[in-house]
Amino acid sequence: MSNQTIARIKIAAAILGITPKHLHELAKRADFPAKVRIGSNAVGWRVSDLEAWIDAQIVKGEH
Repeated sequence: MSNQTIARIKIAAAILGITPKHLHELAKRADFPAKVRIGSNAVGWRVSDLEAWIDAQIVKGEH
């Protein structure tokens, strides 16, 4: 996917392998990627940010 691809809630949750409800909970954490406002009523996450966050979690788990 493109570096600037934005994933809405269902796609972002699928990328992470979690439910949309769990994604909303993760989004409250300071270490989770920031939401990107797409329009007046829509938000999403940069796919590259989600992938980087996943990689960081894997690294943390190996130590």
